[in-house]
Amino acid sequence: MWLRTSLVAFAVLASTSAFAEGPRLADLKDVDVSVFAQELMRQSAEDREVKISLWLPGTYWRVSAAKSSGLTEDGMRRVEEALSPYLLLAVASGEVGPFGGVSWASEGRMRETVTVIDAKGAVIAPLSPDGVSADAQNLRGMLRPIFTGMLGPLGENLHLLFFPAESPDGAPLGDATREGSFAVRIGESRFDYRLPLSVLLKPRRCPIDDEAFSGAWKFCPFHGQELKPAD
Repeated sequence: MWLRTSLVAFAVLASTSAFAEGPRLADLKDVDVSVFAQELMRQSAEDREVKISLWLPGTYWRVSAAKSSGLTEDGMRRVEEALSPYLLLAVASGEVGPFGGVSWASEGRMRETVTVIDAKGAVIAPLSPDGVSADAQNLRGMLRPIFTGMLGPLGENLHLLFFPAESPDGAPLGDATREGSFAVRIGESRFDYRLPLSVLLKPRRCPIDDEAFSGAWKFCPFHGQELKPAD
């Protein structure tokens, strides 16, 4: 639980239901950053092992910019240009000792054990440092002290890995605003991301009682009626 709380705090600074057809996107200024962080983060803590996957899509930077006056449109454009060729993950894996201490895996170990699986099942390895542009590497270097300063040992051991932004067949690997899916595998653990992320969608309402539901849902779970876009 403390891991999730810590990562949500970082994001503030910086559904198994069927997807709705033609989802309507929310205004990024209205997106709750802490909820967004929860949708981007996956974690497991079993058999004294802790594993974390935090996806940082391009939309994340847009939401952060919409919440802060510190990043200009020109600065946002430069960030997007630097990161657009990649899918960026912050990942960690550790063994919990008998008194609660965590022995974290090195970046080299994470590169050996972390893969991305696209919607068709293709397994994609992280890019080597030589395969990542200098600008993207510089941004990576800027993020590391932020992680460390906010999260301490956990942040210090969250390793940023770059993957190609497209699957082997040329399809986008992860677009937070469009229907699709991908998974992150850390060792034997698999974390699934189903898209679009509901936090980025306008809510939908039940035509019977006008109750609001996630924009990623198509039908009311209580009445079975097709949900309608909220005004």
